[in-house]
This record gives sequence, C-alpha cells and structure tokens, in this order.
Amino acid sequence: MYHDRIEIMSPGSLFGANKIGQLGTDIMMESRNPTIVRLLEETSSLIENRHSGIPTMKREMKKMGLPEPEFYELRNCFKVVFRNGKAITPQVTPQVTPQVTPQVQIENTTKMKQITPKSYIQKKILEYCVEPRSAKEILDHINYNDIKYLKKGYLIPLMEHGMLERTNDLMRASNQKYVTIKKQ
Repeated sequence: MYHDRIEIMSPGSLFGANKIGQLGTDIMMESRNPTIVRLLEETSSLIENRHSGIPTMKREMKKMGLPEPEFYELRNCFKVVFRNGKAITPQVTPQVTPQVTPQVQIENTTKMKQITPKSYIQKKILEYCVEPRSAKEILDHINYNDIKYLKKGYLIPLMEHGMLERTNDLMRASNQKYVTIKKQ
C-alpha cells in the first residue's frame, strides 16, 4: 500500500497467448487448467461469471470516480495497480548543476483533463518522450509488453489530443519514434 495506490502482485505471468490488452474484453482467454475449471463449473458454485473480474474492477473504480486499474506483466509476475486519485507530489531537491533535459509542462492542460482515466501513464509517456523514443523504449519505460495496447490505449489518444507526434510520416517506419509536442 502506498499513499496514492495499492499494488497487488501475483507470481506467474499471463497464461498462453493471453495479452494485457485482452484483459476484461469479450475475447475468450485460455485457462491454465481448463479441466479443473470445467469440473468446478459443472459440479459446484465456486466458479461463476468466469472472465467477469476485470470488468467488475473497472466498473467499480469508475463508480467511485477513480482511474481504471493498471495491469503490468513483469518477469514471472503479474501486477495490478489501483490508484486512489491522490496526486503524487514529487519531492524537489535543489540541484547544483542545471538540468539538461527540458521540462514539459503538461499537468494543467485542458487536453490532459479530457483523458484522466489513464493520465498517470500518459503523463509518464509525455515526460519520457521529451526526447524522441521508439515504441519499444516506451514499453520498457512503463513496464508494458503489449505494443498494440500501448499504441491503441496510449500513443494514438495522445497524438489525437495534440500532445504527442511521430517523427516519421510513415506510420509503420522501422525507425519510428514519438516525441512530446512542446507548448509555447
């Protein structure tokens, strides 16, 4: 438990072809042991509404006005983060040498308020992309491993809101990078 969130970690990773982007969707996901699941469904009331846990978590968080849960697949571990809506106030310490990386102010923009459910990760991406970064670099930075979900859930919305842009006009360019648009 932290001031701004609760993190739950479970040993093991997602099973089979399951991906983070599929969690909570109608896509039927593989079970680690389908025989046990089938037997429990047929013989007891221990399992009900299979694949309904994540949609329930999202719905309950939304009811409370909180961001959706965040899912991370780490090495041999699966992590869920529930944020309580309290902003993190970074501790600022004076520095003797000036910072080399320019700071991008994004917290108070109207556009950021429009995309609040995922704002923590989006803010992390925007701060990281002050320098042009590849999708792989961004994945590593936010501890994700699903590039399709990264693009669909984060990069495209940030570009649509005029906060992020591609460095190459060709969408699928092998050297494609993303950079935060600096506001004047």
